[in-house]
Amino acid sequence: MNKNIAYIIISVCLLLAAFLMYRFTSGSGSAGLAGIDADSKIWVMCKNASCKAAKEMGERDFYAAVEGNTEPGRRLAPGLPCDQCGKPSSVYKAKKCPESDCLAVFFYGSTQNDFPDRCPQCKVSQTEKSRKERQSGSAQE
Repeated sequence: MNKNIAYIIISVCLLLAAFLMYRFTSGSGSAGLAGIDADSKIWVMCKNASCKAAKEMGERDFYAAVEGNTEPGRRLAPGLPCDQCGKPSSVYKAKKCPESDCLAVFFYGSTQNDFPDRCPQCKVSQTEKSRKERQSGSAQE
């Protein structure tokens, strides 16, 4: 009788594992470039110190260009060529400061030992703001 219970438990676990594997590995139609909204925009910026050109571009276009520019075996995503200075592999995804007074474009994580979304120009961090709001909200309860 104990063997039958063990077989039932093992069978249920295998079925659950098969279901979870199917659920998380099957294509849901939102993977890859097709899963990116055609109207979605991102900011990109040149890492060349004498250029620093920044522009907004389609997110799908950016990832398609990166995918087409990737060398086999390379661990990091390559940069794109800069339209302004012409330097190859120098344009990367960037972030625009959400503050209406600032609107600087910078690289995520550009401030050392700080919140990665901290704007180097106006020093605002949305992560820091939301954490303070959560802490003050939980302290009032």
